[in-house]
Amino acid sequence: VSLTPSCSGISITGTGSHQEGIGRATFVLIDLTKDPTSNLVDSKDIYYSKPLPKQVTESWNSTVSLTPGTSYRVAFHIWAKTRPGPQLLASDLEDFTCT
Repeated sequence: VSLTPSCSGISITGTGSHQEGIGRATFVLIDLTKDPTSNLVDSKDIYYSKPLPKQVTESWNSTVSLTPGTSYRVAFHIWAKTRPGPQLLASDLEDFTCT
């Protein structure tokens, strides 16, 4: 995962692979100064159709203004398309402080 944070937003690129196919890629931006399970700042989901790709590279630019001095976590997740629900295959996290 490649991250370029700034207080005016972030730019992130992630690559993931899974031999059985990828159903979804997700980017998530969380404010770490509050409860991380309920303080989603911004996110993006990318869904893939059959035939499911075995490798993906996706980029995301969040234009949400960030608060100087605040700590954030950005995550890139790769999900399998399984039943009864999606299965997390891989995740990469990066913590940073807006300066």
